[in-house]
Amino acid sequence: MMQAAPGIAPDVVQIEGLEEPLPASPPIEAGRGLLWLAPPPLRARPQQAVLWAMVIVFLLLFASRITRLNGLNLQKDEVWSVWITLGSLPQTLNWVGYDWPPGHFILLHLWRFLTGISPFAVRVSTILTLLICAALVFRIGRRLFDPRAGILAALAFGGFTYVIFLSTIVRGYFLNLTLWCVALLLAINYFARPSPRRGIILGVALAAMFYVHNTAVMGMAMIGLFTLITSRRPLFKFIPLWLPPGLIMALLCLPEALSKLDVLRIKRDIVDRFIPYVRPDTRLLNHYLDYVGGQPALWGALILIGVALVLDKWRFHRRTLALGAWVLAPVALMWVTWNIDAFQARHLAWVMVGFAMWIGAGLALLPRPAMIAVALVMGLSMFDRLPLDERYETVKRLPFVTLFEELKTHHRNGDALFLDLTCANCIPIDAEEWDYFTRAYFPNGGLTFVNLDQLDQRFERVWYVTFTGKGRDEYRARVSTGRAPGLTFGDEILTFQRYESPPDAVGVLFENGLRFHGAEILNDAGLPLVWREGDTVTLRLWWSVDQALEYDYSVGAYLWQDGVGVTAQVDAPPQVLQGPQETSKWTPGSLFVEERILTLPYPLTTGTYPIMLSVYQWWDGTRIIALGVTPDKLLPIGTVYVKSW
Repeated sequence: MMQAAPGIAPDVVQIEGLEEPLPASPPIEAGRGLLWLAPPPLRARPQQAVLWAMVIVFLLLFASRITRLNGLNLQKDEVWSVWITLGSLPQTLNWVGYDWPPGHFILLHLWRFLTGISPFAVRVSTILTLLICAALVFRIGRRLFDPRAGILAALAFGGFTYVIFLSTIVRGYFLNLTLWCVALLLAINYFARPSPRRGIILGVALAAMFYVHNTAVMGMAMIGLFTLITSRRPLFKFIPLWLPPGLIMALLCLPEALSKLDVLRIKRDIVDRFIPYVRPDTRLLNHYLDYVGGQPALWGALILIGVALVLDKWRFHRRTLALGAWVLAPVALMWVTWNIDAFQARHLAWVMVGFAMWIGAGLALLPRPAMIAVALVMGLSMFDRLPLDERYETVKRLPFVTLFEELKTHHRNGDALFLDLTCANCIPIDAEEWDYFTRAYFPNGGLTFVNLDQLDQRFERVWYVTFTGKGRDEYRARVSTGRAPGLTFGDEILTFQRYESPPDAVGVLFENGLRFHGAEILNDAGLPLVWREGDTVTLRLWWSVDQALEYDYSVGAYLWQDGVGVTAQVDAPPQVLQGPQETSKWTPGSLFVEERILTLPYPLTTGTYPIMLSVYQWWDGTRIIALGVTPDKLLPIGTVYVKSW
């Protein structure tokens, strides 16, 4: 007869002596032993509540990741992963590293073909994979327990610090985790109601994991152990059920396995030569701490509460034993994987799904107000600080994303980039990093890399790139010859500084020894086209001195209107970007660039207005004469076109 096992969730029952369900029973998905039944159909309102709850979970997952991407720099391995997909698909397959299967790179190649190769676009692929994985975690929790457990498990899974990290990098590990969840669900379905079709699909799913990363064999072993523990079939009936999917998986994985025979030897050699020994207890503790990251107290408490509640209700149930083996698997796997550098959280990411199951199943037993409160805490944890590296990494991320975003803002076609990166004890920068970011941010060209011999050619603007702003003196002298230092940006690792030639190399000499080398007149978009009433005009002025000056002088810039005279002005000492404002401190042979903002009057009629310049003595207002000045001793330097209603 059919009877519910004590303390077992409504969707899991034990069937003894029945080949077919009773007419009133929910649809059975197995014929023997401990059987998995399809969850009983929900009434309309509970079903809608589950749907809306998962929609909220998906929105939290997406928002907590997508808002971080613009300012998030890439790891070297992420750059390499995208960089090798920049050729044709056959080339991508040829360029895959010795220790990686081709699966993830094939999908990444197709994704970048659809969306481009910007860091933001390629990372969106991992975030979308996260949403699929969270849906699968919900399905696993719903299948093992109930919908509430599935929702809470998905929330907990999305809040783990390491999941936040792994779901924002362009690597194949999260895809592998998602395929593992697919394979687990397929295995549950297959052992619930074995059929050739389900066995074939399961075998293909297991093989797909192996073609994303070879460490998937550990996840495959966990799926096998899980089905063994949860099934009541005797071994002589259980093992034959694994033969069809296992045989299909083995045949599909054989070519890839044969091609990786040397990887184990190479990995052992790397561990022996470069990776320091860590005590097993410390290694294991660090491994579990990696999962929860910066919130060990929060997640430790939630896991303990979940475990206590689950054991209180389902202490002797097979699912409980399976969940225990699930989260304790690293204890056994550590001894067989650490010497091949495969005992990292990324290689065993499926363990976090097991912890999510403990949390979801346990917290689902709490009273509704407490359950909602804990769900809110887990939802907020998704927005916790994002860890930018992993414990085993020794090379920090380089700030290429933030620097190239800034460079793109200030770049002009024809700009040159000169690298002066010789530095002791600096982070190495690989050539493919420059290549990838240049392609990503300047797909149509316009940025030229130059060497020392090419600096003498006519590059009006050169970006001088140094480690920590400390370039070689002889290189800086070559870059600055005929160019003025300007905008500088960067951080403690890399510094970009712009050097640019003046519009007028000869310039206009004022009687006091100041030489004006021309001006750029730009609107708020950096264009010399059109302005609005009340708009701001950015003036970039170039100066030099023929000899050292005794006094300091001021500069005035004016908007001139015929019949009216000066209608807007800005007077100040030279607002030099790189150098002193006092003209008495300027050295002959150097160029100085200043920027100042002139605000247009409002209202102003449509028309073209001259911009005038004056150099004067600040102590008495006397204007200095130069060739080409007006009777008012003002030098015309350009015009602005103003459009008004």
